[in-house]
Amino acid sequence: MSSQLHQRRQKNVNSFGVEMANKIIVSAANDIYYSFLLDLISSIEDAKKSEHVAIGILDVGLTAGQREALSARVQHIITPQWDYRFTSTPPRKFQAQTARPHLPRYFSNYEVIMWMDADTWIQQWSAVELFFEQAGATGLAVCQEMDRAYLNVYKLNNSRDLFYKHLWAFDPALAQRIGALPMINSGVFAMRHDYPIWSDWNHLLASVIQRGHFDFLTEQTALNICVYNRLPSRPCFMPARFNWACIHALPMFDEKSLLYVEPSVPYDEICIMHLTGVRTRYTTPFQIMDTCGKETLMDLSYSQWKLYRAARQGIPGTANH
Repeated sequence: MSSQLHQRRQKNVNSFGVEMANKIIVSAANDIYYSFLLDLISSIEDAKKSEHVAIGILDVGLTAGQREALSARVQHIITPQWDYRFTSTPPRKFQAQTARPHLPRYFSNYEVIMWMDADTWIQQWSAVELFFEQAGATGLAVCQEMDRAYLNVYKLNNSRDLFYKHLWAFDPALAQRIGALPMINSGVFAMRHDYPIWSDWNHLLASVIQRGHFDFLTEQTALNICVYNRLPSRPCFMPARFNWACIHALPMFDEKSLLYVEPSVPYDEICIMHLTGVRTRYTTPFQIMDTCGKETLMDLSYSQWKLYRAARQGIPGTANH
């Protein structure tokens, strides 16, 4: 082990002097996204097979009570700064985007950082392990918004048009070169702390913000440009089921395994659910079809899935659904 790595791990201890993990899962939330964040944290706590992964939270508008409750369950709660100068400061919730290229500074004691949006949750922990493994080996593990079931592949939603529009704000030439490539989703990824994409991402985002361009897709578009500018060198692109974007295709449900699955044969298990695009309907159930053709009202949340599984498995204290 190099002396530098040894020193990083030596100082990576909590307030009780106990050595922490060298891997961390980071998310962010305000008071509105708090319920989503709790689901994500619960899915980490319930699924992980070891204690070698820490949890860090960026507070972008939590209440004092929410922050106190979280402090008993996670290793770090950090209030990020505005990492860029804006002509007009956006709502505080956008710090969840602007802080993302700076995660190695906010969580400096960790070798590999995995980001998960608050509206994601883990169904299969093995995917998290593979994210960390591949990020450690290649520098970055991330998913493209590309699957045979996804609406955007067939231009049946406005995702591709939005991507092209945001690329154009950076550089019209980039829009022509990158616009036809699969959009990379920055809602779930793992990156080694020393990987140069962090710096590329920071500088590119700073340049476009200085020109007055910033909204909810700007940082993701910047990441796309940074990755595709390095072709033919590329990161580890994980399968879509490792970051299943429900905005493009609702999952199906397998009543045998009691897992959400891809809506195409052979119905592979979804590893990480991402409620992007459907989170505003969190309390409104969807008609989710199972692999036998039966429809069931489900809201796609982790908490409902957990109760549903428990009821189906006959665990005492759960109601039948």
